[in-house]
Amino acid sequence: MRQVALLGLLWDVLRSACFATGTLWTLLTFSGPYPGNFRAAMTSDLITELIPLAAALIPLVLLVDGWRRLARITAGAILAVGAIWFLAKHSGPEAIAYFAPQWIPLVLLLAAFHRDAPLPPARPWWWIVGGSLLLAPVLAFRFALPGDLDRITGLSPLVWLCALAGAGYLLLRLRSAPRPAWTLALALCIALAVIQNLVLKNGIIPFDAIVLAQVCCAGAIVVALTVVGIRDYRRTVVKG
Repeated sequence: MRQVALLGLLWDVLRSACFATGTLWTLLTFSGPYPGNFRAAMTSDLITELIPLAAALIPLVLLVDGWRRLARITAGAILAVGAIWFLAKHSGPEAIAYFAPQWIPLVLLLAAFHRDAPLPPARPWWWIVGGSLLLAPVLAFRFALPGDLDRITGLSPLVWLCALAGAGYLLLRLRSAPRPAWTLALALCIALAVIQNLVLKNGIIPFDAIVLAQVCCAGAIVVALTVVGIRDYRRTVVKG
């Protein structure tokens, strides 16, 4: 549960920072008609995207910095406010599927990082969080690509990144000891990321060959991670 909480919060940070950066760039560079109405709409969208960024980044930073109790209090407060807002604004399975990847890591943070649970190592996670915030603008500027190249992004460049991260983990795992918890946690987080982007698509992006290939690629990585994680679990936990 701890690994899913950490990876899930990291995904939310990267995704929200990516969207916020793209919106901010559009807001700063727009020169079309009706600038007042457009800037007002973009400012509203930017605020909307900064809220989930803060909701993931603040508990993650507090936890990495050793403030376990404050991180759990913050996660609980975010969940409570988010539940009230969701019930007032949304209904239906599509909305639940979209918001679940943002809520599950916070729920698991509350459940897994109790007083006796070890804290995550600070230095590696500071590097990971900082790297994600630096990577987000690069992913956000995909719309600057020529039209033909932009098609390869499919649902989102973030989904390609998830697939590459899973494949890279499988390759690096061959040189290290089996870690079933991290393997299964990564499989679950990639699956949630794909589901969230499929819900976000909602008919806006054509479900063409590129999107199908992207989903199949990420799905194959999830299956491979799950099989390897179960095998490692049986070897190291059940038989050990």
